[in-house]
Amino acid sequence: MYMTPPGSGGNFTGRNSVSYSTATLVEPADVAQAIKQGWTPADPGDVNVVALTLPTGSTNNLAPIGFSSATKRLEITANSAGSTLTGLMAGAEDQQIMVVNLGTGALTLTAQSASSTAANRFLSNANATLAASGGAALLLYSTTQARWIVR
Repeated sequence: MYMTPPGSGGNFTGRNSVSYSTATLVEPADVAQAIKQGWTPADPGDVNVVALTLPTGSTNNLAPIGFSSATKRLEITANSAGSTLTGLMAGAEDQQIMVVNLGTGALTLTAQSASSTAANRFLSNANATLAASGGAALLLYSTTQARWIVR
């Protein structure tokens, strides 16, 4: 998603962003970290990123502003005391999303939590903990399983 801040005249370097309520849609400066994690977008220059901050404690059925079937990366700033995500709004069949924790606390993706709607849950053998400052996980949505598969 390509956006420039008002008054920039389109000559803006670095990360372009525009805020919508509590989420920010951004054009990433690069996707090197995501690619290192094994994710390869069809066109690295056309990556839809949604960024948001989570509070301490659990967040159920996360439905970030700007999230869609075109979203490829979810940048979450976990609270310094740690944050837990029990579910993310259902995606499209075979949608892949790189979830990156940019916060100073750990981010836990809770496996099969009954706190979130079944179609929003994470399918994994155990909870996935994303380390502070760059921990990442690849999610794949399966309509057959009606879950986000944590890879």
